Amino acid sequence: EKGLRGPLKQFGSGPWISDETQEFNHGNIIRTSNINHLIIVAGHSVLISGNLQHADIDESTWFLYDYMKGKGLPQSITAHIRAGIAEADRDPRSLLIFSGGETRALT
Repeated sequence: EKGLRGPLKQFGSGPWISDETQEFNHGNIIRTSNINHLIIVAGHSVLISGNLQHADIDESTWFLYDYMKGKGLPQSITAHIRAGIAEADRDPRSLLIFSGGETRALT
């Protein structure tokens, strides 16, 4: 699929990487002596779609089990992401970390 590199797998499996993805901290060193505020945003699901346009409302963008559906989880996930970014933006001495990832065999 255009715009993606690496193995693009369908629902319930592996990762995809956008052409715009940059390596974390490439060429820079995090100077921890300047950091006094750690912000962690917990991941509650993983993306399974390369289309993020409606990730805040479209459940099919996320890997969700049946019991997770219909409860506004996409809105909650993206609200947590936005809140973490806003908090980090307010404090130049903060470090923002997004935790989670593919931790189950089906993802």
